[in-house]
Parts: sequence; structure tokens; C-alpha cells
Amino acid sequence: MTESNRHVFTTPNEGQPTVTIGSWLGTARLTDPDDEHRATSERAVIFDRGYRTLLEITGADRADWLHNLTTNVVKTLQPGQGNYCFVLNLQGRILFDTNVLVRPDSIWLDIDVRSVECARAHFDKYIIMEDVHVRDRTADFTRVGLLGPTAAEVLVQLGATNAAPVPYFQVEQVVVGHAKCFYFKHDLCGPSTFDLIVPTSAKETVASVLASQNLAQVVGHRTIDEIRIAHSVPWPVSEINDSILPAETGQMSRAVSSVKGCYLGQEVVERMRARKITARRLVLLALETEKLPAPGSAVLAADVEVGRVTSSGRTPAGSFALAYVKTQHAAAGASHKVTLEAGPIAVTVRPVSNTH
Repeated sequence: MTESNRHVFTTPNEGQPTVTIGSWLGTARLTDPDDEHRATSERAVIFDRGYRTLLEITGADRADWLHNLTTNVVKTLQPGQGNYCFVLNLQGRILFDTNVLVRPDSIWLDIDVRSVECARAHFDKYIIMEDVHVRDRTADFTRVGLLGPTAAEVLVQLGATNAAPVPYFQVEQVVVGHAKCFYFKHDLCGPSTFDLIVPTSAKETVASVLASQNLAQVVGHRTIDEIRIAHSVPWPVSEINDSILPAETGQMSRAVSSVKGCYLGQEVVERMRARKITARRLVLLALETEKLPAPGSAVLAADVEVGRVTSSGRTPAGSFALAYVKTQHAAAGASHKVTLEAGPIAVTVRPVSNTH
């Protein structure tokens, strides 16, 4: 079996680098890094996204209830619409992030598997008299990601005729090998990223169809994560956790509505927006070396610690890291250093984009 038509859900072989996200075990890299990155820019690639899952919200009060617990608009969304948002605690800090996907009779929350327990416990506290039911669909579905300039064409060849013009977060149905699957476009790694939601019972069937038709090259998780870092997209646990405030992530226009009205944690968010003050900010650091700093590595300005690295990766365009840095040292173009075991390396702050 060639790398291009490898089974997307293949268990890592002995000796292959692996990555663990919650209960999910995947392959970090399948081929040469340059080959995998080249494929993402020239055609379409597919990758195992089994670390994503769905919470399904049903009941007559679901939209109003969820609207009051998220940072973006929910109650005015129509079936087929959606958005990206945060769920906060009372102190305005981020519990988890999610893609809201509105279905005709329910709302799907697309979240990291590590956030499920937190989300269930948090939501349970706020169901009082409302007609709302939260169901974990982890056992029912798995996930395949598609990325690259021809990703939409791959979905069209599978039978998804609306893939090319589909708006962000609009859930559509496609039948793959007699299995009813769903897909939606999102902005994890740029404008041409899709998720294919696959019934667990049809996992082998769908993987076989993708492999036999040789529509896209399978790549490992590390390649996707490196592209995510280069696009300045914060990641659950690494950059999104309950020590972080929304304004610090650089994702305010993407994740937070300023006109939706009251929601849990809003007072803190709007106070920071009005005062335009944040103690730290997420920044993208361009590294002047191929050596990568580990999460937690110190960012130094004039030999004084001003931040910490959260994740790092290497792409054909260079080596990058994301870091939370004190605001006065977070301006684009600023030069700093990052600590490594072999000594500090020079880095330059790049602008963080929140319009992926």
C-alpha cells in the first residue's frame, strides 16, 4: 500500500512516532515531513481527526440556553449555520472552545475529546427548568479531516455536490460507500479545511473507499499541527485552557460577539474590550533556527522572562512557535530570545491573524 492510498485509520506501526490526544492514539508522521507538507499545498490530504467529537443539544429551549453560555451568537442561527466560540466560567476564563453546528432538530457542538467531561459537568450546572438535553455522541461517530487546494474536489468526487461553495460550519450530508456521513468546512488550517463525520459502524467502509479511490494522500497529525501553528490557531489545552482570557488569544473577532447581549463571563470580556488592556497576548514567533523549543520554554526580552512557549513546529516556510507574551513585548517585529537546552535562540514576533 502506498502512502497516498494508505488506510486513514491505520494503527501506528511499531517504531512510528505517535501522538496521544485524550483517548485517541494517532501517527505523528507517515512519510518525510517535506513530502507531507508539499502534498498539503499541491493537492488534498486526509488525516485522522479521531480526537474531535460531538455533543448533541436537543430540546425546545436549546438555542436560547446555549446562547447564554457561549461567547458568540446562537439563538439567531438557522439550520445550516454555525460559528466558532468559547465557553467561559464566571471569571471570564476559557473552559473550552467549540464549533457550533445548527441542525434542523438539534445543535451539534464540535469539541476536543479532552473537553467532554468538563463540558458535561459545566452544562449540567446550568440546566434548571429548561427543556434541554445534552448527549455525548463520541461512541457514534469518528472523524476524517481534509485539507488542501483540492479538498473540496475530493468531497465532490465522493458525491458531495455542494462542497465547493458551502459556507463555513454548514453541515451537509454525503453518502460514502452506502454510509450516511456529514461534512462541514472550518478554519483550523486555512480556507480549505473540511471535517468528514463518519458513523463509527461505517469507519472501515469509508476508509476503504478513500483508499481505493486514491483521492488524497494520508498525512500524520504532526504535519497538520505544524500548519495550525503557522496559521496562529490556538489549540485546546496548549493555548486554550482555564488560565486564559478570550482577549489574550487574538481570536476576539472570530469567537466573540460584541452585540449578542448577556452570557456567562461577559462582564470580564467586555471590560477588557472597553479598556483595551490585556496583560499578555498570544503571538507567533519566527525562529531563526530549525531547533524547536519545548512547551514551557521561556521567552526573554533583555534576558528577562516575558512569556512562555505553548507549541512549536517546522514548515517549509520556516520554524515557528506560539507563545503567550506580556503585551508590551508582543508587538509585531519585536526581537526576543527563547531558551533551549543548548542556549537561547533569536526569535521575531509575527502578527497573529484571527481571520483564517
